[in-house]
Amino acid sequence: MILNREFSQEEGFYDWIEGEGTLSELVALRQELLEGDYRGLYLAWLKSITLAKEEDDIDLSELEPPVPAGLKQLSPAQTAFVETFDIDENLLAVAATASKSLSPSSDESLQNAIASLSRSECDRVFYLSKIFMSRVFFLTELIRDVWLN
Repeated sequence: MILNREFSQEEGFYDWIEGEGTLSELVALRQELLEGDYRGLYLAWLKSITLAKEEDDIDLSELEPPVPAGLKQLSPAQTAFVETFDIDENLLAVAATASKSLSPSSDESLQNAIASLSRSECDRVFYLSKIFMSRVFFLTELIRDVWLN
């Protein structure tokens, strides 16, 4: 999956971003997205809607994406994104009121969930995890061969 979101002068984003280490603060957004944390995408949408409003280019037929859980407690990377791209704090606060709290997943809750599975469900999870891990291994080896050779 490739996500491309560009804020440009044509869209009203004129600021020059300064700062040593800014990119390194934002890199964690990718891993969060891969882990199913869509707060970073929602923050980008908030910035996009702000820029569209400034340009009077809002399409009212477009729906707001679902508000992800955890907007009240942003990760360090998400906080850096808000600061770097100057996302309206009031808009974020309003969105956060509609956001559920993050439910931490603990090892204990995972163990309880696994314990509640039937034998056939366990077999299926095991089978699917083997397929997933073999594909991850294959892709890792392919990337290593292509980039290192």
